Amino acid sequence: CSSDLSGSASVSPSVTTTYTVTATNAYGSTTDSVTIMVEEPPVVSMSASPAEIATGSQATLSWTSSGADSVSINQGIGAVALEGTRAVTPAITTTYTVTAINTYGTVTDSATVTVHPVPTVNLTASPTAINIGQSSTLTWTSTNATSASIDSGIGTVAVSGSMSVAPTVTTT
Repeated sequence: CSSDLSGSASVSPSVTTTYTVTATNAYGSTTDSVTIMVEEPPVVSMSASPAEIATGSQATLSWTSSGADSVSINQGIGAVALEGTRAVTPAITTTYTVTAINTYGTVTDSATVTVHPVPTVNLTASPTAINIGQSSTLTWTSTNATSASIDSGIGTVAVSGSMSVAPTVTTT
């Protein structure tokens, strides 16, 4: 007596999985298999170290990927290795985006390098030449400063200002 049995089952594997069916009767068994490939987009991550720099300083971008066929970084960098590092010296705060691509998708990650300006200061004296007992006015202005000081015994001052000084010897 022979009987044909058949059926179906719906499956949704999250990873590539091989399914094997075994048919048996009183005289033996046989198997057949099918593999369902789960196609995954690549994975990519990127970081910047340090994430905050002073104007003119350097940060290092580091990235890793898995399952990618190609990786690129924007901001004019272009195609890069599947993992690696790259030194950058942005003039302003910049977000870098890494893109990883394979047949099954495109993914991105990003890292921001925050650029903090260094302070500037300008100091003038008027007049620049005096006789002993006379005074000169020091005037200074600064940008991006949180504090300021003047040497020769003056010490902490406002970040911009002026003051009269009467040195008894030549100072520079």
